[in-house]
Amino acid sequence: MKCKIFGHKWNYYNEEVEQTFTSALVPYSSNPREFTIMVDTQFRICDRCQYKQVREHHTGKSIDWCEAELSKEQLREKKLKELGI
Repeated sequence: MKCKIFGHKWNYYNEEVEQTFTSALVPYSSNPREFTIMVDTQFRICDRCQYKQVREHHTGKSIDWCEAELSKEQLREKKLKELGI
């Protein structure tokens, strides 16, 4: 409720995220290859309501940020905060 009135209180941080890519098809080959890399990704989470977003683009506009799921640790912290612990 507080964030709807005053806005979010963002805490920014970076996290390594695993991403899987499929290589372009090699001529005369029917099976593309998949490879996984770790990508340094920017996140932000509201200190008040624990709403989490990931930065998808870098245009400087609000559409750069998309909703993201909380990690297990963040979910635990959110529940403890709701209980007042």
